[in-house]
Amino acid sequence: PSPLHAPVALDREGPVHDVQWSPNRREFAVVYGVMPAKAAVFNSRGEEIFSFGAGSYNTIVWSPHGRFICLGGFGNLAGQMQFWDRVNKLKLGDATARCAIYRAFSPCSRFFITAVTFPGLRVDNEYSLWTYDGQQLFRQRGFSELYQCEWRPARPGAWRDRSPSP
Repeated sequence: PSPLHAPVALDREGPVHDVQWSPNRREFAVVYGVMPAKAAVFNSRGEEIFSFGAGSYNTIVWSPHGRFICLGGFGNLAGQMQFWDRVNKLKLGDATARCAIYRAFSPCSRFFITAVTFPGLRVDNEYSLWTYDGQQLFRQRGFSELYQCEWRPARPGAWRDRSPSP
């Protein structure tokens, strides 16, 4: 293999649901296979370096610092989320965000937001704020039409990487 591409051996049959490079650009995560799908992290040579196991996943969301990962089952799945500390390879928590269309970590990597937006879903528009380990902090319901919900951008380097709090 050349330094620009390498074969990636996946150990399950079925589709690739999502692939996302880590913000550190040295590794990437893949969700693949028939349900329950497998999620794993691979190095830049295409070698598996960590497996999250199988679950109802089809989405990977990295935090901006690359420390935390949310594995989620969105769209045709029930909105289950698992939050992981990628550095320490520890599962931090579980949560559910039914019908969420938008999801993202905050620029500081400490919070996660999910939103049910219009016209993706014409009823029950809402947004929820979570901690990096899946604890729900806030939920705002009652929008007749919520079109967008995003974090306010921060300049690169505005927030330092922090390990999980005890």
